[in-house]
Amino acid sequence: MPIQIQFRRGTYAQWVAADPVLADGELAIQTDAGGGEQAMTLKIGDGTTAWSSLAYGGLRGPTGPTGPHGTSVNNLDGGEAATNYGGIGATATGGNAQGI
Repeated sequence: MPIQIQFRRGTYAQWVAADPVLADGELAIQTDAGGGEQAMTLKIGDGTTAWSSLAYGGLRGPTGPTGPHGTSVNNLDGGEAATNYGGIGATATGGNAQGI
């Protein structure tokens, strides 16, 4: 029998209305955009703090200067583009990328 794991989840309005204290390590997923956050953000409980006072967390890093991954290049057309995000540099030339 396969194992299925589901995390607590709800809309921003549902979380605000309930404002539960999450167990230590318990994940709470916000399924919609609300409260200035994107959809599918999460909070991790510590066993004592109410949902409204917990910081958002997740697997997404900070937003860079021009987007979620730093400088965005859509079409090089054989040219060269360089970026440096969080101390990690990368150079792309004519569609070939080098970095780290």
